[in-house]
Amino acid sequence: MSSPTERHLRELFAADAAAAPDAGGLATVTLHRVRRRRRVRRTVAAGLVAAAAVVGGTAAGWDPLASDPSPVAAPTGVGALPGDATTDCQGYSVVGLAALLTRDGGFAFDGTVAAVEPGPDLGPEMPRQMVRVTFQVRTWYAGGSGGTVDVLLDGPDTEDSEVRAYGIGTRLLVSGVLASTERASGAMPVDDDMARFGFTCGYTRYFDGATADEWTAVAAGELPAGPLPEEDASGCPGYSPALVAETGFALDGTVTEIGQQRFPPLPGDPADGYYSVTFEVHAWYRGGTGETVTVHMTAPYVETAQGFDETYALGSRLLVAGDVSDVEGRGPIAEGCGLIRYYDEATAAEWAAAA
Repeated sequence: MSSPTERHLRELFAADAAAAPDAGGLATVTLHRVRRRRRVRRTVAAGLVAAAAVVGGTAAGWDPLASDPSPVAAPTGVGALPGDATTDCQGYSVVGLAALLTRDGGFAFDGTVAAVEPGPDLGPEMPRQMVRVTFQVRTWYAGGSGGTVDVLLDGPDTEDSEVRAYGIGTRLLVSGVLASTERASGAMPVDDDMARFGFTCGYTRYFDGATADEWTAVAAGELPAGPLPEEDASGCPGYSPALVAETGFALDGTVTEIGQQRFPPLPGDPADGYYSVTFEVHAWYRGGTGETVTVHMTAPYVETAQGFDETYALGSRLLVAGDVSDVEGRGPIAEGCGLIRYYDEATAAEWAAAA
């Protein structure tokens, strides 16, 4: 298993085997702001942030081959599927969706459930049983074609035995990743070992027109642009590409890992809420070499009056500049103030010229 997505799936299955308490995602990150004394949990996907995740609850005890596996009326709802919304996730965002669909094998479609049957045995590293759901596809947004498709999802049962998340006839927006089902042997997969895994944390959800329009826009390349949102930029100078020439490093890269900071905060250092963000580097403009680098950055969300908005996620492609700490072991630290930006070709060219 060689791709980043496949490595994340391996980590997930290993975590399941160890009875990890997080049932929600590929990689869960504890997001916290010390100065506010708050703690927020989210899954990052690609993570998810958000998380993106591939599995959540359990389908144990549900028999999709029973004579009446679905209620007469197909389950419907708004937003994330029941049970999924209560997992350890921050929730759906366009930033997260855009990041997830940049992954190798990422897919998204609008479809109606046509059949549900037991999923394959994924081995001891995945003790929870997933189900194979066949969809009649209305619209492919990314990563596929054709009128039908099979996706491995959590089963439709929820903690409330009277409620099912979906059934025959339920219309869903589904996103996920094509990945190997090979787990224990480590052998190179063949075509039969590949399957489509549906994301959770709100990235597989009930259909609604507004969200479908968002997915259409993301699929058309209307990705987030400009600087990442910041909670307090009042002390920042005005952004200019010329500022890149004054930084210690600058790069174009895709986020492959988000974790807790890897250096202890210095006494009185306000940067104790930073995260260690690993990038696959597409281009160095200043101050570095190599195919990967870990940069210390502010958290992948900002607090708003409505809660928290995701600003970057696994799979986000960013332009990042900052300085290299003169304290041994601390490494590059992103500056913010317009120097952490969503990638676009025009700005990348400006940075290359300025650097």
